[in-house]
Amino acid sequence: MFEIPEELIGRHRKFKKEALSILGQTTQKIISENREEWGQVTLNIILNEGQRILNRKRDPKEELLAKILEGFFEIESSYNSLKETPYFLRQLPGKLPSKSKYLELVITGYLNETYILTKRIEAYTTKISRLYKFNKDTTNKLKKLAILNEKLSEYFNVINAIRSRHVHQNRYKDDDLDRLVFLELFINDTASFSKLITPIYKKSLAENKKKWLKYFQIQNETFEKIFDIYFAVLYDVIFDDKKEIRVLKSKIP
Repeated sequence: MFEIPEELIGRHRKFKKEALSILGQTTQKIISENREEWGQVTLNIILNEGQRILNRKRDPKEELLAKILEGFFEIESSYNSLKETPYFLRQLPGKLPSKSKYLELVITGYLNETYILTKRIEAYTTKISRLYKFNKDTTNKLKKLAILNEKLSEYFNVINAIRSRHVHQNRYKDDDLDRLVFLELFINDTASFSKLITPIYKKSLAENKKKWLKYFQIQNETFEKIFDIYFAVLYDVIFDDKKEIRVLKSKIP
C-alpha cells in the first residue's frame, strides 16, 4: 500500500467523466443527424439481424475520440473484472464438486486479469504517446508519461511474477491451497475419519478465502491509486484547458 498526493485523488474518475461527456455529446450529434438509420440499426441489434452500424465515415475528431476511448474502455473492463472478483469468493455456490477447484479458478482468473490489465495500460501508454508525439504543447507532458510508464512497468513486473511462475504449469501452486486440496480428499469419505477432517477442512477453506480476499482488496486499492496518478498525467496530455480533446499535429513545424 502507498499514499498519493491529495490533489491526485479522484483523477481517474475525472478522466472518465470528461471522456464520457465528450462521447455523449458526440453520440447525440450523430444520432440527431442519422435518426432514421440509427433507429433501424438499433432494432437490428435487438433482433440480431441486418445492418449493425451506421453507413457513414467518421470525421477526424470522431476517429481520434475512438482511438482514445478504445484503449481506455479496455483498461476499465479489466479493472472492473478485478473489482468484481471478490464477490465470487465471498459467497461460494452451494453445490460444487470441489470448493478448492473453485477457489483455484477464481484466484487464477484474478491473476490472469491482472496481467491483462497491466499489458493494456502499457499498450495504451504507447498509443497515446504516438498520437501526440508531434504536439509541441505535450512534449513535457509526454516526458512525464514516459517516466511514469517506466516506474509502472517495474511495479507490474513484480506483481505479475506470481502469475509468470505458474503460467506454463498445469495449475496454480500455493501451499495453503494445496493443503485445502489434500484435506478435501477425505471429507467425502464415509469412514469416521472424515468426521475428524471436516472441521479442519472448513477452517482451511475459511482461511484461504480470507487470505485471498485480503490480497484482492489490497491489489484493487493499489490499482485505484495507480489509476489516479496515471490518468492525471494522461489527462494533461489528452485534454486542453477547455476540457476538450487536443487536436493532433501531423508533424512539427
